[in-house]
Amino acid sequence: MKKNIYAIYDKKSNTYAKYQWQDVNDDCAIRTVSQMVNDVRPTELSTDASDYELYRLGEIDLSTGIIESKVEFMKNCNELKRPEDRKKDEILKTLRSIFDEIAGGK
Repeated sequence: MKKNIYAIYDKKSNTYAKYQWQDVNDDCAIRTVSQMVNDVRPTELSTDASDYELYRLGEIDLSTGIIESKVEFMKNCNELKRPEDRKKDEILKTLRSIFDEIAGGK
């Protein structure tokens, strides 16, 4: 049996360091990331989704352990946010920017 290998790329750190996993197909991987970026609890992925991208890194044969590497971009994680959450994120970033500007002026 073969499974695909996926990872989240962090555009700020230029690494695939935090999230890698195996899944049976692209739809399941997209569902997994969609759940993470739409989590109601504040996490890196839910608050800064535009900083992250979903990639398929290749596939692994689970019976032999052989990994075939073929890195392919799939989606920016922000594309997986619910539209109403994307709007909320824009408002929060604007408010953070205003707050930082005010705090820096003191």
